[in-house]
Amino acid sequence: MPEETEAQEETDETEEPTEEALQIRKMNAFLSPEGIIMMAIALFFDLLDILWFVLDLAFAIGEIPSLISSILAFIVFGFWLLISFGMKMAVQLGPQVLEQKSQRKKSTQIFRMAVRTAGKAAKKGFKTGLKFAIATICEIIPFLGTFFFWTWFVSSVLKDRSKEG
Repeated sequence: MPEETEAQEETDETEEPTEEALQIRKMNAFLSPEGIIMMAIALFFDLLDILWFVLDLAFAIGEIPSLISSILAFIVFGFWLLISFGMKMAVQLGPQVLEQKSQRKKSTQIFRMAVRTAGKAAKKGFKTGLKFAIATICEIIPFLGTFFFWTWFVSSVLKDRSKEG
């Protein structure tokens, strides 16, 4: 009887996460300090774009401030992606590099392993980069900037990261 429970536990670990586990992971991504801060910044920039649009309609003075806030948002979210991608790569590569060094493998083997890992990450990062480009272009276009593209971008990145685990 105890053998059956051990076998069940082993199969439970290898199965896909349940819907409830995915929901909890998604909520953790949004409620993490990074998620809260970046969602607040995205909402701030999107609300600012609405203000600039209203000022542009009423007094024709919102076009330049809208462009400036879009450029600032581009810089903020671009740095966020670069920093978080770099930290993710360090977490993925760090233990592998240490293991390779402890086995006294050549630096060329370590470099090849790093390039393979970076290639895999680049394939995953293409989707995020495409979303970033869409959000940036849509925020620069005057009428489209009133929609919450920065908020959509941040929420989709956080959702994708929660799926990765």
